[in-house]
Amino acid sequence: MKRITLALLAMACLSNAWADGARAARQAEIDFYLSQYEGSDVGLEKFHCARPVFPELSRTKAEIEKVGQSVDAWLACYNRFVQGLNDSLPVGKGIPAELQALMTPAELAQAKQRMGRVYQVVSEEGEEALKAVLAASASWKEKTDAYVNAEAAKLSTVKNHQDTAERMRILKGKQ
Repeated sequence: MKRITLALLAMACLSNAWADGARAARQAEIDFYLSQYEGSDVGLEKFHCARPVFPELSRTKAEIEKVGQSVDAWLACYNRFVQGLNDSLPVGKGIPAELQALMTPAELAQAKQRMGRVYQVVSEEGEEALKAVLAASASWKEKTDAYVNAEAAKLSTVKNHQDTAERMRILKGKQ
């Protein structure tokens, strides 16, 4: 019985020594999640969303389509960012399982707390970017619509004058 107990004790010591060695080898990674994690793996920058460029207004159909396509592309990219952020939940999911096994419960809680704060900031920054793009888009659209409507009104007036002139010519020809 003593031999079995000693063998189990020796195995436990070897296991602890291995865990201590593995922990020491990965201490920098543990420290990263405890105090340096910044969220670059989930941030909007990771997705390289090309922000739309808004002219003051667009005058042609091609210009309008080009701006519209750039807005659509940015929104699709933004949606991938949101999906990526959602996929990273619950908080701590991004910490590799083998690293989590080496962390103490207090370290894991600390890392998750830091990640939660970082995710909140990343989410807020993404929302601010979305609001900025939507506001710029609305301003551009308002000015572009006003221009298009004014041009349509001019064309309508010209067409009315042409129609009136044509009617007058026809009436004069009948007399």
